[in-house]
Order: sequence, then structure tokens, then C-alpha cells
Amino acid sequence: MESIKPRWKSLTTAAIIHSNQPLLIYGRPYTTLTEDLWAFLSNAERASAQKMPAEARNTWLWCRATLRKCLGIKLNTDPAGIQFSYNAQGKPALQDQGLHFNVSHTSSSFLIGIAQDPIGVDLESIPEYIDAITADFVLSAPEKQYCKNGENLPAFAQIWTRKEAFLKAIGWGLVDDLTYINVDPCTGNNSIGQRGWGSVSIACPGAEIGAFVGNGAANLAFLLACSSTT
Repeated sequence: MESIKPRWKSLTTAAIIHSNQPLLIYGRPYTTLTEDLWAFLSNAERASAQKMPAEARNTWLWCRATLRKCLGIKLNTDPAGIQFSYNAQGKPALQDQGLHFNVSHTSSSFLIGIAQDPIGVDLESIPEYIDAITADFVLSAPEKQYCKNGENLPAFAQIWTRKEAFLKAIGWGLVDDLTYINVDPCTGNNSIGQRGWGSVSIACPGAEIGAFVGNGAANLAFLLACSSTT
């Protein structure tokens, strides 16, 4: 269950319009949000962002504005006019548009997935240490063996992110026992595959692990929104 190392292409209007593949968009902002993207945000989004710590706020603003930009291009509509609905767990969705998306972010990076079918994405920094309590909460017996009870930190991050992405794809929040969701150490599927979905782990530019769960996991288009590596 290796993480793929994709070739990230620049985020352009043409790349979004002409792609029939699920889109996976990574960003690692190194400047404050540009004025053209700021204009896409609602007053409520701007107000919510002001309550966040500075670095997390800038990442969240870039993520939400980039999401609006990409959805606006896909739907051929004004990004600022897009309306979101929210489920009981707070997961945003489009209202009757036939397009699905999911987002994840760390304090400094974000990952956006856009597809025709339900999807989930997750993004995590590789942890520096995993204690026994966390390992017991997250890992089933075969998963513990695969990642050496959490000592193999990249392998642990692969499992953790695929489980979170799966929960987001089905519209749930975190559950009380993540061992209930099984990630096959060989294929990365199992619980995921039972729904007919695929999953993939992605090595992201910021030394993070990303995950995508849903249809089309083997045929993703990888786009880079903003990064100091460009």
C-alpha cells in the first residue's frame, strides 16, 4: 500500500474544464489571499475566518476561495453566488448541482477533491510519534502489524487518512472506534471496497500524506493551486 507520487499540474481554467477525471487540488499558501479570490467569499465565510489563528485562517481562506473558483468553473457560474448546504456533521455540499466535493486542511496546506460521485479526502502531516492509546483507537490487528503498531509513521498516516476520507465520503464524522473500519494493508480497501469504491494515498508536496476515497481513485487529475514549490 504505497503512496503515489503524482506529477502536479498547474491549476488552470482549461485543466478544470477539460478534465472528465475526479480532480484533486493541493495548495500550500505562501502569501495572503489575493483580491480576486477574496471577492469569491461570502460575508459569513470572511467572518468565520476571523475567529481562526492567523496561519490556519490564511489556509482556510485559500482553501474555500479555491474551492469556489473551481466549482464556479465546473458549473459555469459565478463562484461568489454558489450556495452550500450542510449535513448534521457540518459537511458542506452543493444544492442540487450533480457535483460532489470534499476538503481537508492542516494549518498550512489544503486538499480539495471534486467529482461526479460522492468522495472523501483527507490530508495530514506525518506524525512524529504515535502512542499506544492512539494506535489502539485507530488500528485493527492486521493494520498494527503493517505499520508496526504505529512505529512506521508514514504507514500509520496512510491508514489514518484513508479511514478519515472514507468516513467523510459517507458523510459521517469521526466514530468512537476506528478499528471498525478496516483498511487492507495490501490493497488499501476492504471496508472501502465493500461500497465499490477505491482509495489511494498521495505523497503531497509539503511532506504530508493525502488520501482520496471514491469512484475514480485510479484515474485522478492532480492540480497545484498555490505552493512555494511552483
